[in-house]
Amino acid sequence: MKNITHDLYDITHRIKQVDRDYSICFDEKTNKYFVLYKGQISFCCGNNLNYTAVQKAYSSHIRNAHEILKNMLEHNARLENHERLTAKEKSMSDFQNLLEYADGKGDISFEGINKTRWL
Repeated sequence: MKNITHDLYDITHRIKQVDRDYSICFDEKTNKYFVLYKGQISFCCGNNLNYTAVQKAYSSHIRNAHEILKNMLEHNARLENHERLTAKEKSMSDFQNLLEYADGKGDISFEGINKTRWL
């Protein structure tokens, strides 16, 4: 990986303003830019260094960890609630289909159903 210190639009400087421990590297094998935090990959900037990389640096910084975690938990709760409602609707639909099938079998008499027959 090749370390990037300067670029045309000074994106590297703006990313370093978010956190001075950030460094920007270019991977020549994948042709992608990565932001490293103390030597470990923090996030990928994609094929170009542009303003979205600066926005991603701000939004994914450790200062926003509580907000990011809160958003993740809310999103997971919405997904779980949606799955629960979908499962409930499917089970009610299946039950309704079974009732309609049973009703369509005709008039069945249940007289003497609780009486035991001995041969």
